[in-house]
Order: sequence, then C-alpha cells, then structure tokens
Amino acid sequence: MRTTLTASFLTLGLALACGTGGPAPAPDAAEVAPPPTEAATSTPEQGWMVIVAGDADQVAARAKYDAYAARGPAMGDFPALVDSSQVEGLNPGFHIVVAGIPRDEQTARQMATALGREWEGAYVREVRTLGVEDVSCPGDPRCGAGGWKVLLVFDYTDGMESEDWASFTDEVISRASRAGIDARWESGELREPVTVGGD
Repeated sequence: MRTTLTASFLTLGLALACGTGGPAPAPDAAEVAPPPTEAATSTPEQGWMVIVAGDADQVAARAKYDAYAARGPAMGDFPALVDSSQVEGLNPGFHIVVAGIPRDEQTARQMATALGREWEGAYVREVRTLGVEDVSCPGDPRCGAGGWKVLLVFDYTDGMESEDWASFTDEVISRASRAGIDARWESGELREPVTVGGD
C-alpha cells in the first residue's frame, strides 16, 4: 500500500510540473488551419507564437502534433496544428505545432525554454494572427516549473525487490528531469525541494 501511495503522489507532482491534464483532442488532417479565434476577436493582433515542432509534410506534422498532444501541457485552444501560410510573420509551406501565442514576448520565451526541455528546438516567432493570449508565467502550466515548493520523500518499502526499487527511482529522476525539476539521491532517500508550477 505504501508503494502505491508513493507512486500516486509522484504522478500528481509530475502532472503539476508538466501542466498535463490529459491529451488534447487531435484535429482531423483536413483541419490544419490558422490558430483558433476567440468569438469576440476578428482582427489579427501582434503576438509571440511558441512553436514546438513542424514539417513541410502534413502527415508528418500531424504525427508530431499527436505526440505533443499526448504528453505536453494544454491550455485553452492549444496545442494547435497550424498552416504557416495562413499566419503573417511565418514562412509559408509548413504545418506547425503551436503550444500557444502569448501577447508578451518574455512569457513566450519562457514557455519555449520550459517546453524545450522535452521538445528540443522549441522556438518563438513574432506574428500577427488571431487567437493571441493574455497569459503570464509562472501561473501558466506551459511555463514549466515555477511557483509552489514541494518536498518529495520516497522511503524504501520492505518487501519491494531491489530491482523494482531501482527501476522506480530511475523513472522518478528521469521524469523529474524532463519536467525541469532537479531531483537527486541524498542519504538513501530522494529528498529535494522542487518547484512544480502555479502561483
């Protein structure tokens, strides 16, 4: 029972760190389009698009979208699969996976840095488009670690095979690292104050 509780707490902590809340529904391949719009917004605005992946081939881009949507943080209408030719400020001919379009450049760059820990090559482009977001870090889960402090403590459980324990703890450290959390062993226990997101 103790092992189960420990694993459940770990899952919760990493979900907060990564900002995941379940995969975003993937669009049909034919639905590659400009970023979604707010009902009250019909005029393109300046924003900073955070792009985590892309491809000239629509099918390949869709696969990259699916991969991101399965594990990456979702917020509002994002992630979105976007035709770059429909966005002012982008080179045409690509289908890109967009994590968000903050109005503020600093927020966008913090998002790209956080997301780039797992999706290497995430970058920012200044654009004029619909769907620009009034969001900020650290409250947005796409910003990665920032806000709450948590101490994770894992004790060896009697009856747990040493091989299983080693595998479990390796997975803890690996997931924490991908989420931008500095986790390490100290005195036989994983004890590390970490930041997992939020205000």
